[in-house]
Amino acid sequence: MAPKSKTNNKKDKTKKTLRPRNAVRKNGKRGKKEYKEFPVYQLTIMEKFFKTNQFPSKDEISGIFPNGEVPYQKVKNWFGAQRRRAPVVYLGELPSQMKILDDAYKVNKSPDIKELSERTGISSRSPKAHFARRRQVDKIDS
Repeated sequence: MAPKSKTNNKKDKTKKTLRPRNAVRKNGKRGKKEYKEFPVYQLTIMEKFFKTNQFPSKDEISGIFPNGEVPYQKVKNWFGAQRRRAPVVYLGELPSQMKILDDAYKVNKSPDIKELSERTGISSRSPKAHFARRRQVDKIDS
């Protein structure tokens, strides 16, 4: 049996070459890519939207700048960065919201998340996680 040649080896074909940090990019420049900040009016639009909804859907992100003024991916990345930088608010610190969620759980173990997130003013992820934990605790206790 003949040894395999290097051209038939899949590892060689898929091997990526790493570029040194100061290598010349396609545009002829060296070093890191420059970061362009958003203009003030775009930031204010996104910040207002972020206050109402920290987890916008794809359609909502596309609807923020419908004329294609800012690419979808840039807006999506901005929202992700804002979520990472935003202070974490735990449900336990907000007694009024916690009471609403607890009352809803007592009535129904799987309440309408969308309606609850509108009533409490928090994103739909928090009540989902809250009810999942509550059901898990109930399961362990019983």
